[in-house]
Amino acid sequence: MPRTIISELLGTSQSGRTTLASKLGKKGTSSDVTLYNHQKKSLTIIDPHKYPQNIIPLVQFLEMSDVNLLLLPPNPIDKFTAELSIIGNTYTQKPVLIVQTMKDKVTNIELEHYWAENRKKLHSFKHLFEYPPIQVDQNDGNSITILREKILEIGSNTPLYNSDDDEDAIILVDHAFPVKGVGTVVLGKVISGTVRKGMNLLSLPHKTNLVIRSIQVQDVDVKEANKGTRVGLAIKGQFTNIRRGEFLIGKNIAYELTQELEVENYKQAPFTKEINELKQVHLVHGTNDFPAKVKSEGNKVFLKIDKPVPIIPQLPIFVLDLGGKQRFNGIIEVKD
Repeated sequence: MPRTIISELLGTSQSGRTTLASKLGKKGTSSDVTLYNHQKKSLTIIDPHKYPQNIIPLVQFLEMSDVNLLLLPPNPIDKFTAELSIIGNTYTQKPVLIVQTMKDKVTNIELEHYWAENRKKLHSFKHLFEYPPIQVDQNDGNSITILREKILEIGSNTPLYNSDDDEDAIILVDHAFPVKGVGTVVLGKVISGTVRKGMNLLSLPHKTNLVIRSIQVQDVDVKEANKGTRVGLAIKGQFTNIRRGEFLIGKNIAYELTQELEVENYKQAPFTKEINELKQVHLVHGTNDFPAKVKSEGNKVFLKIDKPVPIIPQLPIFVLDLGGKQRFNGIIEVKD
């Protein structure tokens, strides 16, 4: 099966986010995010529709995405679009495509003026301009097709998790639910290795052993799925503890983040102040999220958490200050 290209829409409700998602794919699983799938193109669009009220679900899907779309609203950039711009520019491991969604709502002259003003505000964020911005008329099917093909083109060139061992299977879980007569069904993305029917997996952090009953990709039964593929896994038995945030792995390559740790690979987000004393924050690693206390100094950060949590090498840890004026504080780069 071909690799699934996943794209998350970084935008406010005023940016036309949900309408655009519905044009790019067919509505599927919905919780605090909604997934839209285009089966023929192996494309999944993530609409974090609880944003801006809740930033956690949006950040949980950053690592699953192959290309993030920064959607500019028809009005001048507000504080939430600025926040999304900071996220997109700080997280340089994934490409960003700026999308002007209001082409059908304003005149060409207004659009040129609007873009000139916004470019002034975003000019220092170089990563956002790796690809030329694209204008979309949401009422024009050809315009949507052009955007979809651009997402597929950029996303297919995004490097996958660097693992040379085919058995080092890692699945980031985003949804799980019981199905009568089947067992537990887990939805997620294979970011490393290959998953196979009948394969034994370890679920972290609960350290539960699982067996794959069957695999589906875009609602089609398959015997195996390679890294980069979004999958639905039927697991033998009922496991109520599996939910978003779990890692399903073939080999236990994870290590535990100790309750107190100092690291020297912290990338602070623009306009964020150093944290001079231990402060309560929220950390997101893969799709897992957990509270912590953090103190920062330059590229160093001291972490204190309530209990050890599993860490997958190479996956970043995002630092959020949920009650702060700027909620996205930075990224801790996780080394092997």
